[in-house]
Amino acid sequence: MIAITSSGQTLESNVNPRFGRSQHFLLLDEEGNLDEVVSNPGVGAQRGAGVQAAQTIADQGVEVLITETSDRMLFLLYKLPV
Repeated sequence: MIAITSSGQTLESNVNPRFGRSQHFLLLDEEGNLDEVVSNPGVGAQRGAGVQAAQTIADQGVEVLITETSDRMLFLLYKLPV
């Protein structure tokens, strides 16, 4: 499963550059077809938005993440064993 951080709910939407504050995650199959749109529960969190976002995509079985962020914390969170 592939996840893209997105500002909208379609493949035409902009990639959201902030992983933890991304409004949605577009989930694609291995062929690149849109399978599901998942809302990010951490988008409005005061703290821990990245942790909530990482758990959300991990729960969906995501193996590849496409985002514009270069946040070091995201890298560390996503490297943790699930």
